Amino acid sequence: GKPVFCEKPLAAALEPARRLAAVARRSGSPTAVDFLFPEIPSWQQAKTILENGDVGKVRYVTVDWSVETYANRKRTESWKTTASLGGGALNNFCSHTLYYLEWLLGPIRSMSASRFRAADDAREGETAVTLRMDGVGGLGIAAHVNTAAQFMHRHRIEVFGESGTLVLENRESDYVSGFRLWLAQNGAETLSEVPCAPTPRGTDGRVMAV
Repeated sequence: GKPVFCEKPLAAALEPARRLAAVARRSGSPTAVDFLFPEIPSWQQAKTILENGDVGKVRYVTVDWSVETYANRKRTESWKTTASLGGGALNNFCSHTLYYLEWLLGPIRSMSASRFRAADDAREGETAVTLRMDGVGGLGIAAHVNTAAQFMHRHRIEVFGESGTLVLENRESDYVSGFRLWLAQNGAETLSEVPCAPTPRGTDGRVMAV
């Protein structure tokens, strides 16, 4: 009967996740999964812009998330690099991407995925994933997530609408604290930065978001 706060992914496979969700519904207690990005002020501002229709009907979205995790840099083995335990790029990173895309843009109707790992990497989990998704109203989404990208710190979401373009981007090593937001509407010459409330900073932005 206690409230539950889960790390993501909720489970390493679909059926255990369904059983956990059923238990949560029966209990009636608060249950949450730790998805960070909707707690960031620039993301909340982006959602408001989209809901207000400032870019019109969204036609196409791209995601580029390229980092080098500590586990991949050092080639360590743990749950974070083992797909059957809930790790690998798909479970550990794309779970965030799927959640925030639906939070921003609505349900994903269909999806295909390609998973990659370097030929000389003997570990089980993939280190990169390419996703192709179809959303409501004919929306197309393409996402590439690379967790073994040497020297890279980039998380960029581009939203292309019938009357404007919206961009969220973080080029800092902290997963949360460095996001900035840009917008351009039809007739503008270039993207302009949108003022947003600052993200509280600490030793780890993920802790601040939680």
